[in-house]
Amino acid sequence: MQRIELHSRIMEAVKLGDWVKQDDIQFCIEIAKVYGCKPLETDVWNFYKFLFALYGYGKVQGKREERAKRKRGARA
Repeated sequence: MQRIELHSRIMEAVKLGDWVKQDDIQFCIEIAKVYGCKPLETDVWNFYKFLFALYGYGKVQGKREERAKRKRGARA
């Protein structure tokens, strides 16, 4: 993957992390607890923002893949 493409995908994930809903926030916090992931005492919010960004990006990528699959199926 080229560096520019990687950077744009990272920036997209960061932006998506700002749009997670309350239910998604709670899910991220709880899944971190299940896996024993704990933020550093000085950077609690940054740790959770990182999880929110990953969660939001994964959600959007899943929707994109489903749309692409339906589009391919409609053409066949």
